[in-house]
Amino acid sequence: MRLGIAKLEGRHEILCGYYGLVGHLVDKKKKDEAQAYLKTALALSENYRKMYPNDARFKALHANLIGLKIALSPMRAATLASGMLSSAKTSYKLAPGDSWVSILYGNILFYMPGIFGGDKEEGLECYQRARRSMEKDISTNGHHWLYVQLLVTIGVVYEKSEPVSYVEPCSEMATDVLAAVLAEIGYESFVPDERGVTAFVPQGKYDETRLKEELSQYPIEGVSVAYEATFVAGRDWNEEWEKNYFKPIVVGDECVIHSTFHTDVPQARYDVLIDPKMAFGTGHHETTTLMLQAILASDLTGRSVLDMGCGTAVLGILARMKGAASVVAVDIDEFAVENAIENIRLNHVSGVEVRLGGIEALKQESFDFIFANINRNILLADMHAYVACMKRGSRIFMSGFYVEDIPFIRAEAEHLGLRFVGYAEKNRWVAVECMSD
Repeated sequence: MRLGIAKLEGRHEILCGYYGLVGHLVDKKKKDEAQAYLKTALALSENYRKMYPNDARFKALHANLIGLKIALSPMRAATLASGMLSSAKTSYKLAPGDSWVSILYGNILFYMPGIFGGDKEEGLECYQRARRSMEKDISTNGHHWLYVQLLVTIGVVYEKSEPVSYVEPCSEMATDVLAAVLAEIGYESFVPDERGVTAFVPQGKYDETRLKEELSQYPIEGVSVAYEATFVAGRDWNEEWEKNYFKPIVVGDECVIHSTFHTDVPQARYDVLIDPKMAFGTGHHETTTLMLQAILASDLTGRSVLDMGCGTAVLGILARMKGAASVVAVDIDEFAVENAIENIRLNHVSGVEVRLGGIEALKQESFDFIFANINRNILLADMHAYVACMKRGSRIFMSGFYVEDIPFIRAEAEHLGLRFVGYAEKNRWVAVECMSD
């Protein structure tokens, strides 16, 4: 029993460590690294919650990881905040006397904007409740890392609670939160610039009284919002937003990736339409480009393909265009799964099955080619499941990590009986190829 408790506690601390690391990377504005580690943390969280379905700490940690997901993409607050708060409340009801849970619940209450259910006073009370609980046994907790961190957090909270006498300049976070607020009252598309954000709403839904009311309750302290309204002729406002972020890209002189709103599209043998929404995978990131190049260089005719961490499903779509007989596309993010299905329909390809989940979504099946663009930690943890889906002659391409990570990937692959074939590199990012002999 004592060993079981220690193992559970260790898993709490592992997931908490990921939570702290991602939070640090978010604070340092290292978005790409934060997203990579967050993906790993969310996968671990899902596994732990399945192993311990009634564990309040895992529920609370998962809610906080969703909070970091919102921090990286504030416009998703409108869809994610409610579920995150509900999960945090559930964890607290399960274990109101658990200091971990009280702290994690306090994090959400304090840092979530009031418009989405945040309550700074209640958040501070959660912190103080945890402090009082831990100080009942100060001999144990006086030097415990969680207690020390809690004291630091309370100090920061009091500092943040002081009256703010300055106006924060326009920032990405400020405009993203503003877009989320406006989305709640019917605004549909947003184009940020150095002055703020241009938001578009159908004329019939424009309500200036409601707009003023929402802006008066803007949730970031110290930020004031001014606006001007202009009536314009109708156009595709989704296009207005997307064209500022997503440009056509040509990969290997054979494949062009673009969206429906692009007009000046280069000609290529394979023409892939992608509406990226919130999913990963347009070809612009080095890892996606490397995997697309691997597909272009491979003979997929009549072969079966697995696309792990599919995102937009751009890899699976190109694989089918290259003649793959069938594709299974898997992702743990429900938004990515929805987007993948939309993009498959957009390209009029068949034979692509999209599944929600991680390695548990894999069945007793085998594939000729596996493309796993995830990150180092998930690849190392899940590689055994990929190998189980390989047969003699199967090839696996793995990306989502740097050149210096190759020895770890190679060692695990060879330990599992794979032969290291080689790798491709772009700006320190790599794609590794291995084969089952």
